[in-house]
Amino acid sequence: MPFRKETLIAYFRVSIFFISSIACLTTQVKADELNVAFLSVGPEQTKRLQHWFKEFERKYPNTKINLQTYDDAVYKEHVRSWLESEEFDVVYGQAGYKLIQLIDLGLLTPVSSIIDKSKLQEVIQPSVLSQVRIDEFIYGLPLAHYPWGFYYNKTIFSEYNIAPPTSWDDFVNTLEKLEKNGVTPLVQANKEGWEPLFWLDMLSLATGGETLRKKLIKNEALLPFEQEAITHKFAEITAQNRLLNPQKSWSWQETISAVSEGNAAMTVMGSFAEPLIQNTNNDRIGYFPFPGSFGKSLVAPLDLFVIPTASTKKDETKKLLSFLLQPEVLSQLAFDLGWFPVTKTHLSGQALNERQQKSLEYLSQTPLHAHYFDREADPVYSLELGDKLAEAMATQTPQTIFTISEAPTLPEPKTSAISDDKTIHISAIKGHKATFLASQLMARVYQSVGYDIEVKRFDTSEEAIKAHEKEMDADLLRVQYFETKNPLLRRVPEPVISAWIYMVMNKKYCDGSNVDYSALSNVAVGSDAVAFQEWAEQANTKLTIFPDNHKMWRAFKNDEIKALLVFEPDLIEHKDTVEQHCRSRVSRTDFFHYVNQRHEDLIPLLDSEIKKLKQRDEYREIIRRFGVR
Repeated sequence: MPFRKETLIAYFRVSIFFISSIACLTTQVKADELNVAFLSVGPEQTKRLQHWFKEFERKYPNTKINLQTYDDAVYKEHVRSWLESEEFDVVYGQAGYKLIQLIDLGLLTPVSSIIDKSKLQEVIQPSVLSQVRIDEFIYGLPLAHYPWGFYYNKTIFSEYNIAPPTSWDDFVNTLEKLEKNGVTPLVQANKEGWEPLFWLDMLSLATGGETLRKKLIKNEALLPFEQEAITHKFAEITAQNRLLNPQKSWSWQETISAVSEGNAAMTVMGSFAEPLIQNTNNDRIGYFPFPGSFGKSLVAPLDLFVIPTASTKKDETKKLLSFLLQPEVLSQLAFDLGWFPVTKTHLSGQALNERQQKSLEYLSQTPLHAHYFDREADPVYSLELGDKLAEAMATQTPQTIFTISEAPTLPEPKTSAISDDKTIHISAIKGHKATFLASQLMARVYQSVGYDIEVKRFDTSEEAIKAHEKEMDADLLRVQYFETKNPLLRRVPEPVISAWIYMVMNKKYCDGSNVDYSALSNVAVGSDAVAFQEWAEQANTKLTIFPDNHKMWRAFKNDEIKALLVFEPDLIEHKDTVEQHCRSRVSRTDFFHYVNQRHEDLIPLLDSEIKKLKQRDEYREIIRRFGVR
């Protein structure tokens, strides 16, 4: 399912919502608890997921799952804050544009760094894994996928001797026959904005295949005949009397009820509706694929669990992921939630109803699986297009669906003081767990002086420094005298944290905790952080900077590099590897928060609040969880 305008901005809002939630967790969460966020389509789906988590707790009685479920709107609004914070250890995710965006922002830890990649490859279909793999890292645990299609009232179709249509012409004839007999053919969900986008997916695929669909997703200009072909087909749907009360705001649950009760003959929906249908009028509703698409292409979104970089509970997370990755568990879980398995083998003897059998046949015999439109398109563009589709249906004006604005762009960078919504925009470097520790601490500090924060992570220090010329208000965490690197910044005197820099060295070149520094002419680091550069200058050692922390650790594990430098919190993420080799403390460093010179007046307030925070148990608990001693 989709997300809305606010998610276009490549930042994370660490809001009062986040602060209050974390404040509660700081005092209540135990080390053996896992907090899971899930986008649920309703109580029945939640109940079925809870069943499997209870099964997990029976197997691992010392680990408790705290499941929080959210609807689509709440999920969209808060998912980035959840990933930035330590509020959840496992979070529902979606393959496609959204997943890539979260990876680019440095918010996700590869699942393949927690459980062995070979196990994922053993259980899950290769075509599915390819959708969550970037640079050989697998970033999500695929749970299931589900096809979209038509759910129809079997009694109505039988009464008028109508067979499920298998071509577009058959479909149009079905609409006309129903209409002539006084039956409203269709009811369309539109309440959340994303539901009508299915039509663009399938009409573009039916008209010009994946090439045309990709043009539409990228908001590229369509050729006149392409636009005309889609508009003509859409006109067949929006014609007068074809849709049940199209001016009404319909939830997808209401459309299922309307079909079940015979107020409309059919609706388009994903198979996630199956638990609701099974709990209501199971036998009244049938299913058929989008006419003409069988064996060619279909819309089948892929849903996942992803792991926030901010999470510090790797051991518990590994247990849960390993439990879910059992083929019999993952397969049955998919069926229970109204989805379909992504495992190489499905459960034998699984009792499927007629709708599920047809959906599974559609899924397994159709080669091209497209993600839902708004999972791949720009979120603002998707939202605008979804609104246009709903409006065209309500006003019977199909030609208006392509009267949309040009491709959206990010707002101009700020050159003035803090934005009107009292938000501080903070730069940081990707790849270090310490930045997630710092964002939690500084969110509390800024809240105490009346501000929210948004953190934007950059690939390099140089990029972060450059950003302060226009858009950034502060820098999250740097060593002392960083202002010499960037004269626009002013240091808050009180350190945010004091942490060790560690050398991790291949066991071939060390004895216990004794590191032979003479063997080192080159040390790997996961960023161009100034703290690393200063150490290298003093040690007269060359640094090899990896563009990605995960690639650096992979190279170390593959014996491609002898040693690496890491910040103390990063040891948590890779403790299994660290324990197999040698580590030693290199230097203990104070890390400070910096503000842009435009906001020098905040320095005394921030300095005072950092000192106060460091006196509280809350501070000590947070840094403990991140492994800072």
